[in-house]
Amino acid sequence: MRVLVVTSEWPRSADDASGAGVVSQVTHLRAAGVEVDVFPLRARHDLRRCLATARSLRRGPLDSYDLIHAHHLTAGLVALAQSQRPVVATLYGSDVFDEASPGQGWSSARSLRRLAYRWVARTAQEVIAATATLAPLLPRRRWHLIPPGVDLARFRPMPRWQARRMLGLPQQVRLVLTVEAPNPAKGACLTQGAFEMLPADLTARPLAAEAVPVTRRPLYLNACDALLLLTRGGPPNLVMEALACNLPVIATEGGAVGRWLAGVAGCVLCPEARAAAIATAVARVLRAESRCAGRALVQDRDERLLAQRIIRVYEQAMGWR
Repeated sequence: MRVLVVTSEWPRSADDASGAGVVSQVTHLRAAGVEVDVFPLRARHDLRRCLATARSLRRGPLDSYDLIHAHHLTAGLVALAQSQRPVVATLYGSDVFDEASPGQGWSSARSLRRLAYRWVARTAQEVIAATATLAPLLPRRRWHLIPPGVDLARFRPMPRWQARRMLGLPQQVRLVLTVEAPNPAKGACLTQGAFEMLPADLTARPLAAEAVPVTRRPLYLNACDALLLLTRGGPPNLVMEALACNLPVIATEGGAVGRWLAGVAGCVLCPEARAAAIATAVARVLRAESRCAGRALVQDRDERLLAQRIIRVYEQAMGWR
């Protein structure tokens, strides 16, 4: 089976975190025996260039592929510009549902994207939804719920002292990996304020997740004492990777990630995004001096298992020809 993956998120370098979930999925599909080529869209917000890309794809030699797998809305629109090969569309919802601004309703641009989602979902041979919240935008016919996965072989628990020694980090300092708020100034203010309010006997140092090289992320997750999310929802891949390493997660709100973490021993949901409340939650986790029971929660998100489910979707899509 040979597949062309069209995606609007793909890294430009080894340490670029863009499209990390798609990269991991492609890696595991290849390991499962699928031949995969990748066609990255570098200008998904430039309508003229997207139209040119669609024309190029439509005129290109697609005979060697069994199907096209499009990730995200723009890639789905581009992939469906051709009719030579069946299309599997994976939709994530991140460009329709703005979790950072709940309750604002639909803007005109978002309404157009909503219509585009419905068209892609209706036109593609098979549809994969990364989240059940997309259900209202999907057709009544069958679709597949396959959430983002995590590489459990790569992200696995290891002794904290060993990870720190490999990274050259001090053994006695408490380290908290932080994901800032969408507003960098607000996020930095919350981080600084929370750590300044920690008890005098509980010193800790924040470490920005964006500063961590992608290739060394498993080591950093094992080297840190906790992951602090200062953004609504939080990056799902990073959260799953942290849980796979049994790293305690502190979430500052009750969004999708917050609901997911509820009841996970060792993780803490902060009731409000204020420095004092965050400091209390961080102190609670650091004083426990233990890992969380997160790995069991993500066992069904193993990329190897999800790759087999995706291959079955491919087989169904090829049956449309």
